Amino acid sequence: MDQRWDLLLIGTDEKLAFNETPFFEISSDGTIAGYDGCNRFTGQISLGEGHRFDVKELASTRMACPDMENAAQVTNMLEGAYRYLIDHDRLVLFGPDSRVLGGWREGS
Repeated sequence: MDQRWDLLLIGTDEKLAFNETPFFEISSDGTIAGYDGCNRFTGQISLGEGHRFDVKELASTRMACPDMENAAQVTNMLEGAYRYLIDHDRLVLFGPDSRVLGGWREGS
């Protein structure tokens, strides 16, 4: 069963404006795929003990968009995430230093 997450925040309070909301889906086979606000991406993900979050081999399309800098923040968050916490319909990603990298809302 796939689980979709829609971007809520970058960091703790920065809402970025996108024409289309970035999202990602985690599949039961260990793949992650989504849209960063500019390009589609895919990769491998493992969710381990201690709420470990590890994205590897992230590859994306290479379209030029006006929101490329914001889109890079989205993919950097996913690649830099070390740990996750799910609270009701929210997913919070943390870096290795326990700093909040961003938040996502459960999508449909």
